[in-house]
Amino acid sequence: MTTSTPDQSNPADLPEKLVIVVAEGLDPATAANTCALLALSVGARHPALIGPTVTDADQQEHAGISTVPVPVLRAPADRVAALARPDRPGVSAVGFARFAASCQTYDAYIAAMAATPAGDVGYFGVALAGPKRQVNSLTGSLPLLP
Repeated sequence: MTTSTPDQSNPADLPEKLVIVVAEGLDPATAANTCALLALSVGARHPALIGPTVTDADQQEHAGISTVPVPVLRAPADRVAALARPDRPGVSAVGFARFAASCQTYDAYIAAMAATPAGDVGYFGVALAGPKRQVNSLTGSLPLLP
């Protein structure tokens, strides 16, 4: 689930803040997988958040990484679902649905999403990108994932 994508050519439209929120109680492997998948999706939606290739002292190149910090927070599952709602202007929400983890193909994921009412989609996690003030107002009280 996502909101409209900001115009990447306009620096004013780039997200100032990016957070990932995972559901409490996930085992470490599921939490890590959730974060990885959400980071990939956010990177695709906001490619300007990825810095350029860098070179070390031995002239070896290293791929660019996020130009903004990415705190990983935790919240009860119902709060994660509420954060995944796509109706916040200026905030991009990318959710990782629980059933997606059991889909063997993307086509299976598409079919599962199409068959699931929005209110019934449970989430392992959500990434939020947008203006710092808005993202903080949604997630500022959440603790870091241990």
